[in-house]
Amino acid sequence: MIGDAEEELPGDEVVSAAMTGTPADAPLDAPADTADGVVDTVPEQVLTDAERADPGSSGPDAGTVGPAYTVRGDGSVEVEGAGIIIGDGSPQSPFVLDWQVMRSVARDYNPKQGQEQLPDWVMRLDGKSVRVEGNTLLPVVASAVDEMLVMQNPWDGCCIGIPPTPYDAIEVKLAELTRMGNTVTGYGMVEGTFKVDPYIVQGWLLGLYLIEDASFESAAGMDLPGL
Repeated sequence: MIGDAEEELPGDEVVSAAMTGTPADAPLDAPADTADGVVDTVPEQVLTDAERADPGSSGPDAGTVGPAYTVRGDGSVEVEGAGIIIGDGSPQSPFVLDWQVMRSVARDYNPKQGQEQLPDWVMRLDGKSVRVEGNTLLPVVASAVDEMLVMQNPWDGCCIGIPPTPYDAIEVKLAELTRMGNTVTGYGMVEGTFKVDPYIVQGWLLGLYLIEDASFESAAGMDLPGL
């Protein structure tokens, strides 16, 4: 979940787009605060189309994408301009995904618009244990299911609610068949292993996030809006 920005602590690791390569126009005598082990955060770097296409071209490294982020001493990840994902990604302390932070990927990743590289910070979550709370949608009405969609907003799969985007919905593969009641919609907490796995058809991004080997706990949530 998002928290207010906190004072940087000695154990924090600040990661910026400049840490794996120095931009051609960066001043050679730029100051760096390393007294307490914290590297200065620098502004987000924007790659040109030519730089993305040719990693050997001048300018920032093609592998340094998206906003700067800070890995704090407790393992939580603060993304510049988006918010904080608490936890450390372990099964004992999974990252708690915040929808606002997850949606911020849209600023940097949109294959149809030529933005084809995922931000570095979201790839840091790949393969880690996560937890997320949200609205759920089942593919079918059944006594038990092993997959679902968890979304920021309620949606009935057709006409009621707010249809999800790839940035505010996560495909969930449950570790075992789970009883979900007699409705396709619901609300609750999902926990499992996070995967960043873009699903693209003819340039259109249709899916982005997965949670595998997941468990689900039902909870009270937001009702679907009436017609």
